[in-house]
Amino acid sequence: MSFRRWYRRHRMLWVSLFACVAFLALAVYGWGVTWRDLFVGLSLLLILLGLLVACAAGLGWVIYKIRNR
Repeated sequence: MSFRRWYRRHRMLWVSLFACVAFLALAVYGWGVTWRDLFVGLSLLLILLGLLVACAAGLGWVIYKIRNR
């Protein structure tokens, strides 16, 4: 696969990541959001995501046990 084809297929990811970083930088620079608030929000997001994954894994395990009865 050529680099051009790979780049066209994956460029949307890099554009989205750059836009996200630019938005967060604008929040810090322009709106007075502190870095601490950003990291608190990120940590809460990761904790909630982990909780969601754990609940989904638990539900999958329960469904597996029910089906194997």
